[in-house]
Amino acid sequence: PEARADIYEPTVPAGTALFEVEGSYQTGQGVVLSGRVKAGTLRKGMCAQVLGRKAKILDLSVGLKPVKTAEAGQQVSILLERAAGSFIRHGDTLGFISGK
Repeated sequence: PEARADIYEPTVPAGTALFEVEGSYQTGQGVVLSGRVKAGTLRKGMCAQVLGRKAKILDLSVGLKPVKTAEAGQQVSILLERAAGSFIRHGDTLGFISGK
């Protein structure tokens, strides 16, 4: 098959994931982000650094179904700790690593 130069699919190390934000809103529990997993596997408990603030994934869902993981290419909603939510905007790409 011929390679397509117009499509870039990033790869990431094991235990990490990239997530492209398509929407966000605040709730009483935290910040809900909707978007697509661009690379890797997203898991509950993973963390991102947003402007120096650590933000942990509290919950994941695909459609309305809660899930433990989401793979590259899936549309997903993330419930993220409130700490960094007001800084995240449509079009941002967040990098997540396994939380410790």
